Amino acid sequence: MSAVTVEKTTVELMRITSPGLDPISVIFQDFEAGKGKVFIECYGRAWSAYWGAMGDSTIRQFFMDCNDYYLANCLMGGLSVGRDEKYVTRIVAAVREALK
Repeated sequence: MSAVTVEKTTVELMRITSPGLDPISVIFQDFEAGKGKVFIECYGRAWSAYWGAMGDSTIRQFFMDCNDYYLANCLMGGLSVGRDEKYVTRIVAAVREALK
């Protein structure tokens, strides 16, 4: 039996409303400098991505420094296809706009 470990991380939760989209819930999670994860949920669908080499950036800063298409592609696990890609890209754009 292996020992269970528990790590505390910094988490930020946002609820975003944007014209033409259902409410968006976003969780930014920083593990340590340069390592973090984002979870995005809209209309019962959810996406997440982890980055382990963001320099000295927090996940929020990194998210702002990237472009919408790159972030949507990462959130979709590289499976960007048609309407889904456009939908997730619109959600990412709304999140980035809310962070400004």
